[in-house]
Amino acid sequence: MTGMGLVVIAVQSGLAAYDDQVFEMHVIQHLLLMNFAPILLALGAPMTLALQASSRHTQRTLLKILHHPAVQIVTNPVLVAVVAYGTMLVYFLTPFYNFSLEPLLFTT
Repeated sequence: MTGMGLVVIAVQSGLAAYDDQVFEMHVIQHLLLMNFAPILLALGAPMTLALQASSRHTQRTLLKILHHPAVQIVTNPVLVAVVAYGTMLVYFLTPFYNFSLEPLLFTT
């Protein structure tokens, strides 16, 4: 619940109202969403809870999904680290960051 609480604080509180105007608020939001909330969500062990609380059929299905080669590749710690830090580098060191701050113009 604490992990979800941090996500709500980061995207629904007054912190989110100033994230595009005050760089410090953006950094705090970034830290909450990428550093603290995922750790707390993982410590909540949602898959362990699902396996213990579900029927035998659901347990087998979940275990098939967990042991699928694609899931094992996507959850490889090296790949996760490269994608996480690579995303930040690409986002902040290219024009994507400035583009994300521009208001969207919708035409009707």
